Amino acid sequence: MAKTVFLITTHSPPGKGGVETSTLHYLSFFEKQEKYHLIVLTYDNRHLGKFKENQKNSIILRIKIPHSLLQFMTSIKSVSALNSFFKKIMYVFLHTYFLTVGSLINLKKLYTASIIVTNGALVEVIPCYFLSLITRKRYSVRWRTDLSSITGNILTKFFLRRANTIVVNGYDIKKKIKTLIGTNNNIFVSAHGIDTKLFYPLYQKEARKKANLPIDKFIILFVAPLNKVKFCDLLIDAAHYLFKEKTDIILIFVGEGPLENKIIELKKQYPHNIIFINKFINQKKLNLFFNAADIVIGTSDIYYPSRVVLESLSCGVPVVIFNAPIHIEKRYIKTKIRYSIPLPNVFMVDPSAYAFSEFIFKNKSKIHKFRNDKKIIRASREYIEKHHLLEKIIKNEVQRLVKK
Repeated sequence: MAKTVFLITTHSPPGKGGVETSTLHYLSFFEKQEKYHLIVLTYDNRHLGKFKENQKNSIILRIKIPHSLLQFMTSIKSVSALNSFFKKIMYVFLHTYFLTVGSLINLKKLYTASIIVTNGALVEVIPCYFLSLITRKRYSVRWRTDLSSITGNILTKFFLRRANTIVVNGYDIKKKIKTLIGTNNNIFVSAHGIDTKLFYPLYQKEARKKANLPIDKFIILFVAPLNKVKFCDLLIDAAHYLFKEKTDIILIFVGEGPLENKIIELKKQYPHNIIFINKFINQKKLNLFFNAADIVIGTSDIYYPSRVVLESLSCGVPVVIFNAPIHIEKRYIKTKIRYSIPLPNVFMVDPSAYAFSEFIFKNKSKIHKFRNDKKIIRASREYIEKHHLLEKIIKNEVQRLVKK
């Protein structure tokens, strides 16, 4: 008889983003399994696009929330503006309320599960903790972020203490959680898994024609939330150096976030050098844009690169990473990146507008050469297949999350 896994997350398709992609990966994995059945409890975000629901081995239970509240709880603009204690408390309360009530409405289905799993961070873990007490079921946590504030750490310590298994992104996060809950036995580190069937090399000219992008320009691609965490502010400043004089460089911004208006102003100032797609795009189109670029801007935490870095390399496209972690509080102590990717088309640069623009000016020819070097493209692809192959990573994650 198939075992049922009850997955709670605030991030799900058709939403687009790193955690949303991971939920999609879980759905795809469980669809191929005979011994497991997956129930996903999430918010009703189908206004964001189309998505095929309720397949053979999976069911998605969607909680209907008034649109204005859902925007406050999930939009990048709103989450980036949680700058007061009251807003943060309200944010946590609303998620806890809706996820708990949504689970209780579907209590019969919850009772069929052998384990509850969360995919996200604290706002998923809190209701999961209470549900585990009500149903006397085990729960496991796929923790997708860092630990930062003192208040957040106190809450995290309390609500993680009953977790069966915790899977995190980096070794520093594992160490922090170990210190909080006092044990190391059930904490594991997992890398990002990349779907090499979705992200694969294309001829650059072909990709540019399909994406309707200029054939003869040097294209820099930034695809991420438009906020300071992802260094978007740094790139806006760097544009003034890059476009000081007439140039063939084009900077493409793809995403949403609190810095949208600044990019709109930047586009008015440099209309021939800025392309702004003010929304997240699906993976098929993203693959096209990766392949159209000469170089992709990536971000990183101390011990691991972002998904964008790895997806770009799966396409064989050069990446440049800022030598500082995405979590701003770590930058205050001037923390550097502590991993390396042994490929010639992976560059690292100091996190400053001037350093980035100088790097581009000095390395344009080399970057363009690497972009179309078949040996380097093949080596990039092989690196991803060896270290970040989705099928292998997602299988290991699920085994750890559902184990007794």
